[in-house]
Amino acid sequence: HMVPPQPTYKYSTEQFDDSGWKGVDVPHDFIIYGNFSSKADEWHGYLPRDGAGWYRKHFRVPQRWKDEIKANGGNIFLQFDGVFQLTDLWLNGQHQLTHREGYTPFSVRLTDLKDTNVIALRVDASWGSGHWYEGGGIFRHVHLVKTGSVSMSLNGGVFTRANATSLLPQLEFYYYSPSPSSVAATLSGHHYYDTTAVGAQDQNCFGLFSLYDNRGLLQTTANSSSVNLKPNTKGSVQLTSNTLLPKQVNTWSVQTPYLYTLVSQLVCSGVTMDSVNTTVGFRSFAWKPDAFYLNGKHVKLQGFSDHNDFAGVGAEVRERIDLYRVQAARWAGANAWRMSHNPYHTHLYDIMDGLGLLIWDENRDYLPSHVDDMGVLVRRDRNHPSVVIWSLCNEIECHQDKGDVTTQKRFRQQVEENDPHDRPVSANFNGASSSIIGTALDEQGFSHRPKSTFEKFHQQHPNEGVVSSECCSCQTQRSENTVNHTNSVYYPVWNGPCVKKDVAKSDNAQLPYVAGTLGVWTLFDYLGEPRPGWPLVSCSYGSFDLAGFPKSAAWWYHSWWLCNISAHNPGRPPLPQCSSNSVRIVESWDTNNAPSTVHVFSSAAQVSLKYNKELVATQPVDYRGWATFKLQPHQTPTPGSALTAASLNSAGKMIAQDVVFASTGKPAKVKASLDAPNPRTGTGMFLVLNGQDVALVRATVLDINGNIVPFSDNQITFKVISGPGAVVGVGNGNPASHEPNRASTRHAYHGVARAVVQVSSMAAHSASYRNLLKEIDVDSGLVTTIVGGEVQDLASPSIHIAVSANGCASDTIVIPTTTNAALEPRNLLQQQYPTIQKEELAFQ
Repeated sequence: HMVPPQPTYKYSTEQFDDSGWKGVDVPHDFIIYGNFSSKADEWHGYLPRDGAGWYRKHFRVPQRWKDEIKANGGNIFLQFDGVFQLTDLWLNGQHQLTHREGYTPFSVRLTDLKDTNVIALRVDASWGSGHWYEGGGIFRHVHLVKTGSVSMSLNGGVFTRANATSLLPQLEFYYYSPSPSSVAATLSGHHYYDTTAVGAQDQNCFGLFSLYDNRGLLQTTANSSSVNLKPNTKGSVQLTSNTLLPKQVNTWSVQTPYLYTLVSQLVCSGVTMDSVNTTVGFRSFAWKPDAFYLNGKHVKLQGFSDHNDFAGVGAEVRERIDLYRVQAARWAGANAWRMSHNPYHTHLYDIMDGLGLLIWDENRDYLPSHVDDMGVLVRRDRNHPSVVIWSLCNEIECHQDKGDVTTQKRFRQQVEENDPHDRPVSANFNGASSSIIGTALDEQGFSHRPKSTFEKFHQQHPNEGVVSSECCSCQTQRSENTVNHTNSVYYPVWNGPCVKKDVAKSDNAQLPYVAGTLGVWTLFDYLGEPRPGWPLVSCSYGSFDLAGFPKSAAWWYHSWWLCNISAHNPGRPPLPQCSSNSVRIVESWDTNNAPSTVHVFSSAAQVSLKYNKELVATQPVDYRGWATFKLQPHQTPTPGSALTAASLNSAGKMIAQDVVFASTGKPAKVKASLDAPNPRTGTGMFLVLNGQDVALVRATVLDINGNIVPFSDNQITFKVISGPGAVVGVGNGNPASHEPNRASTRHAYHGVARAVVQVSSMAAHSASYRNLLKEIDVDSGLVTTIVGGEVQDLASPSIHIAVSANGCASDTIVIPTTTNAALEPRNLLQQQYPTIQKEELAFQ
C-alpha cells in the first residue's frame, strides 16, 4: 500500500550520530524502565506511557547472501513478531511502512541495501487499547530473513491442514521481480544490492514435503503438483492426495501431545527458494451442545487467562518465563489457556503444543478498521494443534460493532477464508445475551455470569455450545491474613469460598453441558487494573503473584483440578498422582501473627491438624472444599513451634503433610535458590547461551534455625559475581511495591524476592550461524557478546549469583549453562519427550 507522508525526524536519517545511545537487546519494553507515579494511568499500573521511543540498528549484508543473490536472485526481509504500538520504520533514511496494531506481526522487504545499512523505528506507545499494562517498544522478536526470488509468505506461508486422519499442506508464495527504484539505485553507481536482480523469467514451482517423527526420523515424503508463476504474482500449491500421513499415526492430546515436524520446501525451476519447518499434531476435536471432545473423548476444559507481563521485565517476557508459567498452570491442573485479550508471543503457542494445553485464541480490537488483524491472527496460529477455537473479542470490545451485522460478517469471513472448515468462532461476552450470537458465533462464551445465564442460554439455544470463557476473579494477597488498608493490604490470603463458588458454574455435576472453564481470571497477577487503585499498582486476581510465587488459590486448583482427577481422565495433564505436595496450610502462622482460624486445602477424604504433637482436630473435606480448624488460645506460634497438617485417606492413613515452623521473627540469613531452570518446575536444567535465555532466582529470608521469616521485608541485593549473565529485573509479588523494576535490589515481601537473570553471551547454535551474525551485526557487543569458534570448542561457564541483605549472612547460587541449542525451551519439549511432560512438578 502507499506509505503516508511522514514528518522529518532527525533520528530517522541515515546520517544521525547514535553513538551515544544506549544499547538494548530485543525483545525490549521501554516503559518498564519508568518510575511509578500516582498521576499516571491506573489501568496501566501507574507506569507513565511516555510518548514515543526510538530504536536504530546498523547491519551489513553478509557476503554469502550477496553471492547467492547475485547467482540466483533473492529477497531480504525484516520480520517483527510484535511492536507496541504505532510503528514507523525507515531504511537508510527512507520511510518504509506504518504499522498500527501492537500485537500482530508484520514485515518489510528490504530493497536498495548498501554495504552497511541502518534501520530506524519510531514506536509511539503513548496510547493503547487495553485496560491493563501493555508496555511499549519492540517487545517481541525480530528476524532478518533471506529467501530466494520466490518467497513463501512470512505469515502463514505454510498451512499444514492437519487433522486426525489427513495432512494436506498448502504453500503460498510470491515471485518478486526487480522494482524500478532498486534498478535506478543500482544504475546510479552507488554500492546498492538489488535483492531481485535476477529473474524476469517465469518460474515453475512445486512443494516438496517431508514428515519427521519426534525422534527426527523421516516418515513420509510427497510432492505437490507444480504451478507456473510470472514475475510480481502470487502463487499457491497444495498436496491433494493424503500420501504424507504416516502408517501409524501418533495422535496429539492433553495426555500425549505427540508432535511431528513437517519440512516444506518451495522448489522453483530446479532451485530450492525457501524452506520452513512446522510442527504438526494429528488430532480431532468437536464443540458439541453437550460438551467438548478431543479425539472422540469428552474433555472438561479447565483453564486460566493471563496477561503478557512479568515482574521486573514488563512485557519483554522470554521463553523460559512462559515455560515456567505454563508448567505452573499444569501443576494447578489446567488443560487449557485463554489468550487474553490479544495474540501472544509465538513461543507460548509452541510451548503449549509441546505440553498438551488447549488454546482459546483471541483477537484484540473488534472494529471495522481492524478486520484484517483477525486474518493475521488466524494465519499466524492456524498450524498449532493446541489452538481449538477463535475468539473475536473480549467483553466491552464485543459491543464496539454496535450490532453492525456487516462488521460481524467481515470478522467471521476472515476466519473462514484463512482456516476453512476447522475451528469454531466464539467471543468472551459479559452480558446475559450476545448481540452477535447467531450471526458470527458457533460457540457462546460468557464472562463472569451466574449459573442462571448458562441455564437460560441452553434452554433458548439447545443446539449451540456454551463455555465459561472467563470467571473467578477472586482477589487475594500472598500471606496476608487480615485486611489492613494502612499497610496496603486489601485482600486476605483466604479466598476459598469465592474460588469454589465461581468454578462451580462449569462443574460437571451442576452444568454438564458447559464445555468447561477456559479463563480463571487469572493465572498470574499483572500490572494494571489495581483494585481499588493507588497505592496498588498491580492486580491481585492471580493464583500466582506477579513474581511467580504461588498464592493460596493455586493450592485449591492443585487439589481439585489435578489431585482429585483420575490419571486416566483424558483431560488431566499427564503428571504423577499427587503425593508430597497435595496438602497446604493457607494462613501465615508465625510469631506475632497468630490466626485463630486455619484453613487447609486438600482433596483427601479428611485432614488432621497438630500443634506440635497435640492434635487440634481431624476434619472431613467436602467436595471441592477444605478443612477448617479453630485454634485454642494456648496454640500460639512461638519460636520453634509447629503446625502440621496431614491429608488422610478414608481409613485414616496419612498421604502427605505440610509443616509450618514459627520463626524467631529475626532475619539471620538469605538463601538463594533457582526456580527456573529447574526440573522440579519442569523448566529444564540449563540456561542456553543464546543471548536471550533467562533464569528465575529466588531469595528467601531465614531465621537462625533455617525457617522462613514470613513478615520480613529486608532489602535484597542480587549481583552477578562471575559468568555470562546480568540481572535484568527484580520483583517480589507485592501489589503495592513502587520500587524500580529494572534494578538489582528489591525488598522482600513476606520473606521472598525475585531476580530475573539473562545470559549475556551468544555461544549456542552452529559456528557458521554465529559467524553470520557477527558479520551482519555492526552493533555487536553493546549488550550481548557473539562468540566465534566451533561449538565443541566452547566452554559453558556457569553464572554465579550472590544474594545479600543487610544484617544477614549472604548466599550464592550457581546457574548452569549450555551451548546446546536443543535445550532451548521450545526444543526441550521435543528433545525430552515424553519425560518433561510427565515428570512431577513442585511449586512453593
